[in-house]
Amino acid sequence: MANTKITNPELFNLGDSTSATQLPVMTTTQRIAMTGLSVGEMIFNSTTDKVEYWDGTVWYSITYEANEISVDYLVVAGGGGTGTGTFSGGAGAGGYLTGTTAVAKNALIPVTVGLGGSGATAGNSYSNVGVSNGYNSIFDTITANGGGFGSTYIQNSGSGGSGGGEAAQYTHLVGTGIPGQGFNGGPGPGNTTGGGGGASSIGGSGGSGNGGNGGDGKNTSILTPAMASSSSVGQVLNNSVYFSGGGGGSRGYSSIAGIGGDGGGGGIASNGLPINGTPNTGGGGGGGGLQASTVGGASGGSGVVILRHSTGLNIATVGLTKTTFQAGGGEEVTIITAGTGTIEFT
Repeated sequence: MANTKITNPELFNLGDSTSATQLPVMTTTQRIAMTGLSVGEMIFNSTTDKVEYWDGTVWYSITYEANEISVDYLVVAGGGGTGTGTFSGGAGAGGYLTGTTAVAKNALIPVTVGLGGSGATAGNSYSNVGVSNGYNSIFDTITANGGGFGSTYIQNSGSGGSGGGEAAQYTHLVGTGIPGQGFNGGPGPGNTTGGGGGASSIGGSGGSGNGGNGGDGKNTSILTPAMASSSSVGQVLNNSVYFSGGGGGSRGYSSIAGIGGDGGGGGIASNGLPINGTPNTGGGGGGGGLQASTVGGASGGSGVVILRHSTGLNIATVGLTKTTFQAGGGEEVTIITAGTGTIEFT
């Protein structure tokens, strides 16, 4: 079997976007049977599913490097902050998004690790002055939303990745979470306070004078507990790694405050001071604390971006703090703990 040689180059109308050039299609057996070959002849080998060319001595395959790579991701936003005073709801956790996406090689991919939201500034009892939601975390086109702040009784709690818990004494709306990222804050009936929402559950409801617990976060298998401990990300519990726990509601008139949800949510310390969300977990801040105007609110924990991808790639970052671990099975885990910048896979 011989190739058909094309002697008129005008037959290759490569400028016409409505047509294509058809190479001879044959199996490896058919290719071997060919005689009278000239240097540069090409076929599509249906056995190997490759374009091949003859160099005068042997056949060579034309291979193409994929322009995209598959990346498993966990994007966690910053948790919300809380107001001052003993009637503050717990803050919502930062949004939690995980999945698999394809990203272009040799492209500058935007990345942001969201900061935790600010707690209200000291100087006023029951104040929301300076309090804020957590800040968004971004990987490529994926955005996890910052957690909602936990309010005092002067206004509603914030909505975000997860919502802030309801403050005591007055009827206000709890903060709402974003479906697929987190849950609503908990209610705070009467003189109780609600916990902030977490990535896997709604914030706890206050009751019997107690503050509601923060909603629990989610565990992940994208990294190992050893990687999490080494890079100070997530909360390791029972050999699992959790992110995005809601903050516990303050104690109100009670002596019992809510506790933070699994995944870095803050609560109230034994001295009555509010506990910040844990850095690089997306945990919400603990609600309120002492009534004294000298005590500010709790801040939320910063977020994190974690990527699992194939080994053998050069990973260049600008403006980011990262650590890369070997994960076995031809994979690596890149953990980005701070910054706004770009990552490039080459």
